[in-house]
Amino acid sequence: MPGALPKSDQPDQPVPGEVGGTTIARPRTRPEAPPVEDEGPDRRRFWIGLGVAVVLVGAVVGVGLTMAGGEKEPEATTPATNPPVDQMLVVEPPAEIEVERANRRSFDVSFVAPLDAELVIVEVTNGPDAGRRIEVDVENAGPARQTVRVESREALCVELRATRSDGRISEPSAPACA
Repeated sequence: MPGALPKSDQPDQPVPGEVGGTTIARPRTRPEAPPVEDEGPDRRRFWIGLGVAVVLVGAVVGVGLTMAGGEKEPEATTPATNPPVDQMLVVEPPAEIEVERANRRSFDVSFVAPLDAELVIVEVTNGPDAGRRIEVDVENAGPARQTVRVESREALCVELRATRSDGRISEPSAPACA
């Protein structure tokens, strides 16, 4: 037959282009997916560098917060040891202090004690007796002038302090000398 297709020499093998015979299974074709972008070395370095930077920043912030928590700046408030001064809490030192020689071996120290004072401390501030203290009970004396004799052959300087019954003590008075 003219135009007939050639037959295969092997009976089981179909001749290309011949209809009928054996069915050939071909895979189904799918539409092609869009091309995947290549994550080349530049893109990988970017992500690695970013991760390292985040870890370093976190470490610096963590160390900074830890160190800042250990030392606190002192506050600008008045410390608890120095409460605000209340005029009723201040102990006034004795007033009107006079030192006069009584004889060759002693001096008379006279003063007016504050009304709320319990004791007045007379402290010698010069000579060989410097630092010697004499306590004078003035609790029931009122505003009267008090006099105490202090033995000293040399010139005498004294400072006086008043104490209250609650233990508070005044600043020293101005020195009085003779």
